[in-house]
Amino acid sequence: EGRSLVSEEVLRVYTISLYSAPPQTEPAIIDEKLAVQVSPLAVETVSAGQTVSVITWWQALDSLPLDYSYALFLRDPSGAMISQVDAGLTLNDRPTSQWQPQADYEPLQLQMALPSDLPAGEYSLALSVYYWQDPQPLPLEPGTDYQQDGNLLHLADIIVES
Repeated sequence: EGRSLVSEEVLRVYTISLYSAPPQTEPAIIDEKLAVQVSPLAVETVSAGQTVSVITWWQALDSLPLDYSYALFLRDPSGAMISQVDAGLTLNDRPTSQWQPQADYEPLQLQMALPSDLPAGEYSLALSVYYWQDPQPLPLEPGTDYQQDGNLLHLADIIVES
């Protein structure tokens, strides 16, 4: 699997490009249609009001006739949802119906702004994928390197400091 451009910054006359490759783990499979891998968080301890970013790596396993969306959840230790972000699942502005089957994994940075009044403590980020006209999460295949809670894929644990 090749490297992909993750970010690019221009400083005066220099362009700094950051390339990365997908993690070397078994992907999570979503509804036999999508494969996803998750890069470890660069920062796991944050403050309320900050934005948390997770780099995910996606691949279509077959042709996808629908344009899927994702939901990113912030959950407390009991599993209760604290915050949610929904967006279209796109790679380089291409919705899932335009993804090429079995192409190399491509990165997608998911972001969530934490509530400014979020109490200090331990939280988790989880992901689901769905079709917008039927917002039920697509099923996850069991037995991957990633933790699952039903049809939610565990992405990361974070600690919020006061």
